[in-house]
Amino acid sequence: MKRVCFLHIGTHKTGSTALQTFLSSNEQCLERNGIFIPGGGRPWRGSGQHNLAWELSGDPRFDPAFGSWRDVLGEIRSHDPPAVCISSEDFLPLRLKPDSLCRIRQELNSIGYEVRIVVYLRPQADYLESVYAEMVRHGEHRGFRESFPGILLSRVIPPRDARRGAFDYGPLLERFVKAFGQGCMVVRPYCANRESEYILNDFMSVISPGRRIGGLDFSACRERLNPSPSFAEVVELWLANRRKSRGEDSEPNTSSIPDGDFMHGRFDPLDLRDLIRIHRRFYYSNRALRKTYQVRIPTMTWPRLREELKCAMGLNPDSARRKDMLLQLDARDERRERRVSHAVRRRVGRIDERQPPSS
Repeated sequence: MKRVCFLHIGTHKTGSTALQTFLSSNEQCLERNGIFIPGGGRPWRGSGQHNLAWELSGDPRFDPAFGSWRDVLGEIRSHDPPAVCISSEDFLPLRLKPDSLCRIRQELNSIGYEVRIVVYLRPQADYLESVYAEMVRHGEHRGFRESFPGILLSRVIPPRDARRGAFDYGPLLERFVKAFGQGCMVVRPYCANRESEYILNDFMSVISPGRRIGGLDFSACRERLNPSPSFAEVVELWLANRRKSRGEDSEPNTSSIPDGDFMHGRFDPLDLRDLIRIHRRFYYSNRALRKTYQVRIPTMTWPRLREELKCAMGLNPDSARRKDMLLQLDARDERRERRVSHAVRRRVGRIDERQPPSS
């Protein structure tokens, strides 16, 4: 039987943190059962092998002290296990670097391992909202609709935009198919409404097919390790990021955020019209996944659609108030930017009037 290296590439917001914590806390048990988790390439305890992805992508976060790709290959050679598992959602951007993908395949093949890509996909509507909330956590200061206009308006996504291109799953997976072959792709659906143990058991069924490994510890992943922030938390962070980008005090203006229980719901800026646009944009691409990879990925979940139908019929006033408040903040920001731009143009015009004409 040929030895296999399972390369888990995410995607983002599909339980990757819980999965990597689970693999780290069960290293010894998995190794006794023939599945080796390399210790190198992990920037911190319990994380995935992000440092390997950073090395191959040229990311400035790469630090040789955490272990390089060569170090991990040496680890695998010395242990010589039947199966290896490497996990990092930061491998996903390597789709734009085909040479790096070929390097992974060639170097693992050279030590006798076949590569299998494992990827989890979630409905685009949920993914959009979740990814934007994560972007705000990392300093995004643009409004939600300014960040994803092409997707919300059902336009073709520019291929050079790596972030937006990640929502069209067909082209995203094609880059990995070209490097590793279609038979090496394991594509799985992700459901955010399930318990965290669901994805852990599902992943184990992929890397250990046909047998159940006993003695695994699930205690470190009972709760979500990277939960999505509430609507109020996203807005508060966004206002702080926006003020910081203007060189103002980084503390948000709390008077801009209305107080009330309705603000503590989930971050749900998409309305029914947006869901329809997203469905039209990705329906045929997702349908092709079912034929190619035998996996069904809807563009939205039924609970999400039901929520927006209630909102459109006036049966979910809290969600409607959240959307209206966000639109007002966006409009207020846009009016301010127009005023600043007009003032700058007028000032430049006055300066130009004072300058003597060129001879």
